[in-house]
Amino acid sequence: MGAARDWVIIIWGVISILTLVIVSLIAVMIGLSVKNLVSTVNELVNTSVKPVIESTQNTVTNVTGTAQFLGDTVVTPIIRLFSFVAGLRRGLAVFTGVTSKLKGGGGKRRA
Repeated sequence: MGAARDWVIIIWGVISILTLVIVSLIAVMIGLSVKNLVSTVNELVNTSVKPVIESTQNTVTNVTGTAQFLGDTVVTPIIRLFSFVAGLRRGLAVFTGVTSKLKGGGGKRRA
C-alpha cells in the first residue's frame, strides 16, 4: 500500500509540473498576442484614423473661416441695410402717421 501511495504522489507531482509548464506557456502566448494586437491597433490608428482627424480639423477651420467671411461681407451689410430701412419707415410713421393707418386704423380702436 505504501508503494502505491508513493507512485500516486510521484505521478501527481509530474502532472502538476506539466500543468504548470503548459499554463505558463499559454500565459506567455496570450501576453505576446496581446502585445501584437496593441501594436497592430496603434499602427492602424496612426495610419488610418489620425489623417482623418487632421483632415476633419482642417475642414472645420475652413468652414469657420468661410462663415466668418460671409458674416463680415454679406450678412452684416444686409443687417445694416434692413436696420436703416426699418428706422426710415419708423421715422416716416412718426412724422406722417401713414404706416399706422395702413396697418389697421391709426391705433384707434372702435368699440
